[in-house]
Amino acid sequence: MEDIGEELDPILEPLLLKQTFKQGGALCIRLGDSTLEYSVDFKFYMTTKLRNPHYLPETSVKVSFAYLIISKKCWQKISAHNNSTNARLYTLPE
Repeated sequence: MEDIGEELDPILEPLLLKQTFKQGGALCIRLGDSTLEYSVDFKFYMTTKLRNPHYLPETSVKVSFAYLIISKKCWQKISAHNNSTNARLYTLPE
């Protein structure tokens, strides 16, 4: 999820807390009115363009923060090296 603000949508709560359950033998998660299959390999990344975001303590206990600021050129090198098209980071203009 890109360009988040300092407040998160409450619909993300089950995802952030990994509130999964078994249904018909499959691992599932409920988001809003939808029940979706959930993979234990699923990774959820959120990025922000805020330079110094302040999150509520209620949010801080549900997620891990990694503060990364790299140049666009550096990110392109990392992406090319890892051949990773799924990873995204916020990059500063050069």
